[in-house]
Amino acid sequence: NILDLKYGDKFDTVLNKTLPSEEFCNIEKDIVEYFGDLFAGTLRQPMGDKTLTLQAAIDSAQPHLRKNALTKLLELYQKEGHSTISSEFIHGALLRRIHDDDESISFIAFKQEELLQIPPQA
Repeated sequence: NILDLKYGDKFDTVLNKTLPSEEFCNIEKDIVEYFGDLFAGTLRQPMGDKTLTLQAAIDSAQPHLRKNALTKLLELYQKEGHSTISSEFIHGALLRRIHDDDESISFIAFKQEELLQIPPQA
């Protein structure tokens, strides 16, 4: 959480560049599991094939990654609430996924009561 507050954008950029790198792919499985455990329950947790963070996977080009990321994001938000995920982030993600090309993803986003908490645009 401290990384998110102070260096969120910079840290996410470095992490997303490091995860798919060849050097990182050669590191033993224990290190990969360590990062998974370290960032579990945060927007930085690895998703899918472990080359994306949850924060990046929510807007992935691959529908199955978007769907898994949205599901995980909603689970995390219900469990941790505002302590881990800002309401602005969850609201933005839901609004983007409502208009998703994949109807099953749109349905998941549309049925969330959190949408009612989004203030109307001026």
